[in-house]
Amino acid sequence: MSPTPQRSCLQDYPYALTITTRWHDNDVYGHVNNVQYYAFFDTAVNRYLIERKVLDIHCGAVIGLVVETSCRYFAPIAFPDLVVAAVRVDHLGNSSVRYAIGLFRAAERSTGAGAAERSTEGAAERSTKGGAAAKSAPALELQAMQPTQSLDPATEAVAEGHFVHVYVDRHTRRPTPLPGALRKALLELRAQSPEPGKSCL
Repeated sequence: MSPTPQRSCLQDYPYALTITTRWHDNDVYGHVNNVQYYAFFDTAVNRYLIERKVLDIHCGAVIGLVVETSCRYFAPIAFPDLVVAAVRVDHLGNSSVRYAIGLFRAAERSTGAGAAERSTEGAAERSTKGGAAAKSAPALELQAMQPTQSLDPATEAVAEGHFVHVYVDRHTRRPTPLPGALRKALLELRAQSPEPGKSCL
């Protein structure tokens, strides 16, 4: 029997994105189906590139195509969990990049009867007091969607995977060297690392 692989921790990744699970992510066994994990991978990587303004999904001359991907599953997640998808770059070539992604179970959007009661009370207040109460709603949602602020950096991944992007010309689909701005953004995902001795890997 192969030894159980050591899991990575949140602190092993320089970029993290919180993703909300959805009702239809769950399968008949009551947990998020394995195929959805690859959507989490895609979402985290491409969100980072768009935030850094190095990916134009509609008009950019260079696009990344996935040529290899894999995932290992350690523990289940299920709606309504919040998932943190964390990213780093493990290898950077002339026209390709290998991303490592860790998925972490952050929190549930509601935790038991108390949270449900608070949610119901908040809805009633907004309906009776109108605009004044409505102004407080975004703050409540923001708090629910920012679990990385309280997530322990030593939290172990519930799943880990990787995928390889090969960057190609949008029209010819031939490999092309990484543009300078894109390479700089990717290097930042390699340059940042945990303090010596604090990595889980």
